[in-house]
Amino acid sequence: MPKAGSMTLADAFSPTFRTAHESGIRRLLAYQAKHLRGDMTRDEEVALLVGRDAEVDAEVDAATSLWFWREAVVEAFPNAHFVMSFREPESWSRSLAMQLIRYSASDDESVRAGFAVVALRLLMTDDSAVETNDVGQEFATLASDYWLRAATEQLLFPADRGTYIDMHQMQHGLVRLEQRLELPPGTVNVNAHSHSRPAEQRIPKVLDVALRDAFGSEHDDLLEQLRARTQE
Repeated sequence: MPKAGSMTLADAFSPTFRTAHESGIRRLLAYQAKHLRGDMTRDEEVALLVGRDAEVDAEVDAATSLWFWREAVVEAFPNAHFVMSFREPESWSRSLAMQLIRYSASDDESVRAGFAVVALRLLMTDDSAVETNDVGQEFATLASDYWLRAATEQLLFPADRGTYIDMHQMQHGLVRLEQRLELPPGTVNVNAHSHSRPAEQRIPKVLDVALRDAFGSEHDDLLEQLRARTQE
């Protein structure tokens, strides 16, 4: 998933393996809208993914955009092992919000928060206009729904072909991944950590309050299910 430790995963396998992080995504983005509308056949999707894979030429491909193509990816690469990382929904939403806000050049807080809403709507392929003035609450609601949908689908991911990692327990997850792949101890850099947040970056207050209000115990049961998978 986006903003759930993909760069750390790439760093953990480098330099032992040929790794890539968000490489070759232009090839996917060019077809993203068509794919999300359902205007591509599965054969076309598989051919696109195989072509991108040849272009990237990586043994470890950490690309969050592949999440949107997950069904075709599983079919295109029958011998691949998939790593699905996730994080607690409020933390995930804050991180995504920060990234989207940084993409906005506006100095106005409401515009930056509105930009985040629009961007998240694009992620959800929802074309409806933002009609509320409470852009922070709108973002929080959308983020909550998006995370819940993503996490639920993660639970349906084939257990024999994937490893689930809680980003907040990344070191433990990387050790377990190394064992599942039957790699020699020390092959994976379990201390890799690429997360940073510029000190000067702050979430607008309207968005910060909304995120705090939107996430409470609503997802506790789902989180427990996800974390149980990380112990398998």
